[in-house]
Amino acid sequence: MDPPQRFRSDRRMSAALLMLLVAAADPTGPIAGAEAGEQVPSENRLDILAPARSGQLQCFQPDYSERKCKILASYRFGDDGKIVATIRMLMAEEGPAVMVLNTPVEVEDRAVCGTLEHLDRATFTVGGQPATESQAAGYRLLLSVAPRKGKICATWVGDGHSLVVDGSLDGVAKPDLRQRMLWVLPEEGFTVAPLAAPPAPAGG
Repeated sequence: MDPPQRFRSDRRMSAALLMLLVAAADPTGPIAGAEAGEQVPSENRLDILAPARSGQLQCFQPDYSERKCKILASYRFGDDGKIVATIRMLMAEEGPAVMVLNTPVEVEDRAVCGTLEHLDRATFTVGGQPATESQAAGYRLLLSVAPRKGKICATWVGDGHSLVVDGSLDGVAKPDLRQRMLWVLPEEGFTVAPLAAPPAPAGG
């Protein structure tokens, strides 16, 4: 199936694309893990990606009861200090269609930052199978609305049972990037899939 027209024209998708790369922790805020409200030990708070180093994943716009996410992110840490984020993002509910992107990120002043210049390397699956050339071309057209230049960063703060993530582009706050996020364990079985109901707003 080709990407529906409504997804091709959805400019809000560009805000979600900007959020693909970002993950930064407020060292004073709670971090949700396998159990709601779980705290990262104080000695780990200096390392904003401590949960990722221990194998946890970031679940954006989570539906905890259904084990679903709009975006699921993991990280690989090289011996040379380089960090590569692997992003799986819901592109369309039909299928569902999922984008997979491997992209480098850097930790800067308690933030993880990057750009979308590697977006052209994204691959796609539909219904768990590789997308056809026609399908992939349609999704690449959708991604063309996202800016390739500019530094994207984010911060997050605890909000009880989840984190609220705020993003910025070249140092300018982008309120439309606000999302909820949880740290989750691989064995919890979270997947990228359509949510049964719209997620709760990320707060005002």
